[in-house]
Formats: sequence, C-alpha cells, structure tokens
Amino acid sequence: MDAVAAGCFAFEGAPAVCARARSGIAMIAASETAKENNRLRIRFLLRLKSLSDQVFKPACERRCQVYALQRLLPRAGVIVARKDGQNTAILWAELARQERRKSMHKRNGAFAILVGTLVLGCWTTARAQSEITLLAPRNMQPTMDKIVASFQTKTGNKVKVTYQAAKLIRQMGAKGEGQDVSLLTPPYPGAIASGTITLSSATPVASLLVAVAVPKGATKPDISTPAAFKKALLAAKSVGYEDPEFSMDGEAPTEAINNLGIADQIAAKIKVCSGAANPYSPEAACNDASGAAGPRRATLTQNCAANSNCFQAPAAGTGPSVLSIQKQLTRGDLALGMLFLSDMLPNKDKYDIVGVLPRKICAPVPVVGYISTHANDPAAAKSLLQYLASPEAQAMFKADGYEPHS
Repeated sequence: MDAVAAGCFAFEGAPAVCARARSGIAMIAASETAKENNRLRIRFLLRLKSLSDQVFKPACERRCQVYALQRLLPRAGVIVARKDGQNTAILWAELARQERRKSMHKRNGAFAILVGTLVLGCWTTARAQSEITLLAPRNMQPTMDKIVASFQTKTGNKVKVTYQAAKLIRQMGAKGEGQDVSLLTPPYPGAIASGTITLSSATPVASLLVAVAVPKGATKPDISTPAAFKKALLAAKSVGYEDPEFSMDGEAPTEAINNLGIADQIAAKIKVCSGAANPYSPEAACNDASGAAGPRRATLTQNCAANSNCFQAPAAGTGPSVLSIQKQLTRGDLALGMLFLSDMLPNKDKYDIVGVLPRKICAPVPVVGYISTHANDPAAAKSLLQYLASPEAQAMFKADGYEPHS
C-alpha cells in the first residue's frame, strides 16, 4: 500500500480527493534533491503538510487528517503528526541523529552477528525457540485468540499476546513499550514520534464498525442516512455508548453526534459507561450495586480474566459491577445503544442490532499493525503480521463483525 492509498484508506475515500492527493504528492516528490539536501528536505515536509491541509482536511476532518498525515509523511523521513494536525515536521537534527544510528548499525552489523554467533554458539536453536510478542486491543480478544491459534498451528511459531485497552496501547507506543507486533487505532502520533515502530511495516488488519442496537422487540429506527440517524437520535428517550474518556469505543459515536450537530440537543439523555472506568462510586449511574450477571462488554459464554473484554459480571450479591451499555440494552434501560458490531454480535440474541452507522458521519476505525524496531525476530514478526492480513484471517475477522481489508 503506497502512502497516498493509506491516507485515503483512513476515511474510505472519495476517489476525486485521493486523485488530487496522489497528483500533488507526485509533483512535490519529483525533485530528488528535496530528499537529499537538509534545508530542502524540511521544505519538502512542509509542502506535504500544506497539501494535506488542502486535500485531506476538508474531506475527513481532523481525525482522518491526522491519520492521513501519519501515513503520508513517513515517505519523507521520521515525522511527528500531532493530534491537532499541526507542526508535523520534526527538527532535522533529530532526523539526522536517527539516520546516523541506522548507518552505525549497518557498519557494525556483520561484526555484531559474528560476535553473537561465537558467544551464543547455538544461535539457530535459540531463534527457533523464541516467541513473537503481540500487543492487541482488548475488545479484539475473542477473534484474535482464534487467529493466533491458527497461526501457531500452521507455522509452529509461539505467540505471546498481551491485551490492553486501545487507548493504553497508544500510550504504550508513545513510550516505546510496544511488543514485536503492535495493533494500533488512530490517531497515534506519539507512537510514530517514539521511533520504535517500523513505519514501512504498516499493515491494515481490519476495521471496527460502529453499530446501533435497541432492546429486544423494540421498533428499529431508520439509520440508513445521516438525516435518518439524526432523527432517530432526537426521537430516542435515551442514548448510550462507551465513555470516550476511558474507552476508544466511545470516540466514534461521539464524533458521529458532533458531525450531526446535535450534541447539545441530546446531551441530557446521553448515558456513557465504561468497563475501563470500573470501579465506579456507589452513587454513580454506571454502578450496578446488585452485581447482576451480565457482560461488561462482549460475551457471557467465556470464562475470562476480570480485566479482559469478555469478563462476566459477578453473580447477584457477590459485589458491584458496571452497568454496561450492553447490560442496559438487555434490561431495556436504554432506548438506543452504540457499540462496535464485533462487541454486539456475541450477545445478539439479547437485543436487536439495527445496523452499522453511515460512513458519512462515522468512518470505520482502522486497526493497523506495526513491527517494532526492536523486534527479537523481525522475520517472524513480519510473518505474523502477514498472516493477520491473509484471506484466512480476514475471513475470521469478517465473521466476527469486523470489516476485512483483503
């Protein structure tokens, strides 16, 4: 995937917009001296930034623009794209420093391999016994467990998976605490700035789709167009989604409501709760003092750790739990709920899924895999990332409610 295609991918893109971007990039990049001369290189970066402002910002607003910048600008070197989409070129001194490090690694590479072989003696055996570490969003655990198991069976490689909240993964990436392979959801300028992920390894794995659900048997509203969904939100007695302060799951619904321009009109009837915010105070609306059985997020059928996405709330009388969006839908306490389709499907018999939100107001959230610059075995890490994008894995993603990318 080239840089412009990746940028367009961020907002499922408007062919005319992508064509303008591709044409502009081609003209800017035509002068090879712009990539060789220090002063001209900075000018090259700033012209790319200007192009992004003109082409991507009108088409997809800030969140998509930031992601487009993240994918466009690595073409010119190591770049920082801040959350506000401004000041995207870093100082040449930092760029030069990283290039000197790469040059030093190349000069000393052969010697390091020789010394390592002499000292370890059994390098090949150690490599065969190494494991690939993977950092993935917690809400993808049920599907990722199946895909990783299939990869291990087919390749013989062992994979150690760490599941964390998507927002925490962004923070870990910014601190350089990623694994051999990390799955990130935009925006993640901090991870790019850290210099610990290989930008050229960017691989779209799947996209998360925001869906709407109503209590079992309730009338399903029309959400087929932005206007129809706006009408449904205004008519609903209550609207719920994950708290965006704690969970990435709530970012897209918040953006959709803002895009419709009705945030103030429906503010009084919005309910936001998040398992990531647990425990809530006893007085909080999201606290379920009864501890009644019900999912915090994805499913009732799996026996999962308390901090995992498929955690089953305690039995009645054993302690408080989160009054999750799914639980509120199941109990009929919420008129309309928005969650990722992949989180809704495991319990689809407990409420009615209306459908996926229109792309014009809520673009799918891409999950992109990167290989760490410090991966223990880059070749093995690459094979895992390639498998995640393979037709076999994509079929599993699709079956579980994700939008595949191959």
